[in-house]
Amino acid sequence: MKLSNDCVRDILLYIESIPANQAISSESVFKEVGQDKYSEEEVIYAIKKMIEGNLLSGSLMKAESGTMTLGAYIMDITYEGHQYLETIRSPKAWAYAKEKAGELGSFSFKTLGMFAQQYIKKFVNGEL
Repeated sequence: MKLSNDCVRDILLYIESIPANQAISSESVFKEVGQDKYSEEEVIYAIKKMIEGNLLSGSLMKAESGTMTLGAYIMDITYEGHQYLETIRSPKAWAYAKEKAGELGSFSFKTLGMFAQQYIKKFVNGEL
């Protein structure tokens, strides 16, 4: 399955708005973030990858076979997740990062974050 980085960003922005110490299910995230833009499978997959990538802390619900992820519970955004979100929060920085990543053909969290930081530096230096 392909990872939707727009979905990742939307999930981070939503989870950030939830009060601390409140677990949230992937089903709730889908209802708030995904219904009009993403399939439930895309949301669950993005959450799974964000937990694996240390952007979120949480647990995955697996089928009895242990091979299929049925859902997830998110406990919090990690420090690394907050840092990534701060880098990609600006819609202009996000658009710039996606454009540059598209030119390169690499859409990893690190690559997108690097391009968003590049945009921020250019903005700060008055180059934009």
